[in-house]
Formats: sequence, structure tokens, C-alpha cells
Amino acid sequence: MKALIKKILSSILSLLLLITGALNTYSQSNPSKQSASGFMDFNGYHDTRGTTDFTLNLLANPCKQLQYFSLTNFGSQTNSTDLTGYYSEQHLRWNPIKKIPLDITQLWTTISGPRNDQLYYGIRWRPNQTRGIDSVLAKINLLFFVNFHLIGFSENSTTMYLPQIEYVYRLVVLPKLLSNRVYISGFADQTFAVSATNKRSATWVTEHQLGIRAIDGLHVVAEYRINEYAKNQTGWGLGLEYFLDF
Repeated sequence: MKALIKKILSSILSLLLLITGALNTYSQSNPSKQSASGFMDFNGYHDTRGTTDFTLNLLANPCKQLQYFSLTNFGSQTNSTDLTGYYSEQHLRWNPIKKIPLDITQLWTTISGPRNDQLYYGIRWRPNQTRGIDSVLAKINLLFFVNFHLIGFSENSTTMYLPQIEYVYRLVVLPKLLSNRVYISGFADQTFAVSATNKRSATWVTEHQLGIRAIDGLHVVAEYRINEYAKNQTGWGLGLEYFLDF
């Protein structure tokens, strides 16, 4: 039954991706209707734990009420530059009512290795579009949102229930004084699990990045990382980032 449910939900994801592509194609062929926007973000790091990572982030807004975001990470094993590990997130966010800052969300994660992919459905709250909070966040140049992934499915048969809360932020530091050159951003994923033996757990994965723009879209970055799934849970990622918006 779980495999059937996952196939159905994956089919829904594919359909929404087709709709996103169709909307984007329509906007390109009708300039007067064009409202698409987004960015691409390339990152290369060396972690103080001896690993190397390459990450590509992509965000697309094909229309005002639909958003697609993906994160794809390739990583190496300790003391090796060969990229062997793989992790990917595919997010779809749909706002059914424009005046309400809540989105229906889907998150599909794929990970190298057998039987460990996951599928989530939930709600995203956008404080930056919430009356009474938006003006405060605008004054301090802070973007912040929370994803409540309320329903989760996993290929791991020992996990029966897998909800998750995701916190994401980006703070531009003194934008006028520093000419928008410095930012602090990050996320924290808090995953709850109940196993087949009714054992409950909460696991954190969090990263916090300081970026300084050197020239055009090129940034020098330092990132503090905590991954409670890893053997060595904490470390620093040092590297370069290239940001391109459209």
C-alpha cells in the first residue's frame, strides 16, 4: 500500500512540474504576460571534516502563485576529492489564495543508497507577507519562512511516520553601508520519526552561511554545519559561491 501511495504522489509531482513548464513556456511566448523570475546558485566547498561538496540551488517563479525550488548536492568521502555521495530536494509550493501567506507544499528527497528516499506534504508560512510582521522584517532586511511538512512517507520500512519542520532565513547585513555585499543565511531541518516499534526521535540538520560578494555574483563563503545523521556531526565549509538571478 505504501508503494502505491508513493507512486500516486510522485505522479502528482510530475504533473505539477509539467504545469510549471507549460506556464513558463506561455509566459515566454507572451511577453505582456511574463512574470517569471528566479535564481541559480552554484557553490563549491571544502569542509573541515575533510570532505568536498558541490551544490546547485535553483528557484523559479513561473507565476505569482506557483514556485519551484531544487537543491542538488554532490559530496566526497573523507580525505577524497572524488564526488561519490548524492542528495537532492525537489520542492513545489502553491499558494491557492493570494491574500493568505500560506502555501501548499511538496518535498521529494532522493539520496544515494537503497531505500532511503522520502516524500513530504505540508504547509509553508511566509511571515514577510504577513500583515503586522512584514514591516518589521523589511526594516531589518530579513527574509524568513517556515515549512511544516505534516505528512511524510519513507522507503525505509522501519519508519512509519516522518513529519519535518524546516526553518529558512536570509539577512542582508547593513545593505546601504556595505552596498549589499554581505549576507547571513541558513536553514534548520528538524525531522521527527516514529519507528515500527513506536520509538520516537528528533534529528537536526542545520547550516548557517556568511557570504561576502567579491565581484559581480561571486562570493567568498564560510558555512557552519551540524548534521546529526553524520558520524562527525559539526564542521565548517569554506569556499566560493556564484549567484545568478533572472
